Amino acid sequence: IASVKDSVCVGEQVVFENQSTGSASSYIWDFDDNTVLQETSKRDQSHVFNVEGEYWVKLSAGVSGTPSCSSKDSVKVVVLGAPLLNLFSSVKTSCDTTVVTFSQSHSFDATSISWNFGQGTSNVGEGPFDIEYKQEGIYVVTITTANASGCTRTDRDSIIIYPNPIVSFTADSVCIGDTVSFKNFSK
Repeated sequence: IASVKDSVCVGEQVVFENQSTGSASSYIWDFDDNTVLQETSKRDQSHVFNVEGEYWVKLSAGVSGTPSCSSKDSVKVVVLGAPLLNLFSSVKTSCDTTVVTFSQSHSFDATSISWNFGQGTSNVGEGPFDIEYKQEGIYVVTITTANASGCTRTDRDSIIIYPNPIVSFTADSVCIGDTVSFKNFSK
């Protein structure tokens, strides 16, 4: 068994090469995270680890029906954590032109922070940032962080800007004491 990489970031796919030789007809992959796969063909496997740590991935190859004809191999994979950082916005929905303040939780291991505010502007570094939204729409805001290990994490949030309502109505001319009829033309 061989791993294409011996260290990866949380959430990154790892490919394991099945380098077994001989007449094996069953393969059992144990990824050391409560994931076990049983295969009948010699093929490579890929796996995603969702928690940082060290994992010993094991491959057992054997001949079906003959327990004494088996062999095992293992390889260590180190899964590195991504920076912990969360995106916060002062407003989630609003009407017309709005200024939204963006900030993030503090991360001790982030070496870079980049922002995309979804309306054509971006910035780098720690916030807070006051960003103006002038047109209606749904804006996807992202913050991407990286750490010294090269692991990245992206958080997303949406800001929805609605058009201001336009109030318009008419009323019939009436005499004192008569019922007034209103017509609503608001948008």
